[in-house]
Amino acid sequence: MIQESEATIEGRAIKIESCESLDEASKIVRQEKRIMFTILLRSVSEQWKANEFLNRDGLVVFGQGSSYLRRGLGMSSII
Repeated sequence: MIQESEATIEGRAIKIESCESLDEASKIVRQEKRIMFTILLRSVSEQWKANEFLNRDGLVVFGQGSSYLRRGLGMSSII
């Protein structure tokens, strides 16, 4: 929907990527400094370790579900 709507943030295109694993997401975030928001699904919550994921300015990491609460994320949801 975002790509079809041609929505932008301050004139920049919004691009959505999907990763097969938390490790792959971590590598992409390290390489691509323009990534601003990462969503971690409940299915990878057991793999999440805050000290192993990139901690950098401008990156918000959101965990889906209560299993991420109080585990070093910027935001998490309670279902």
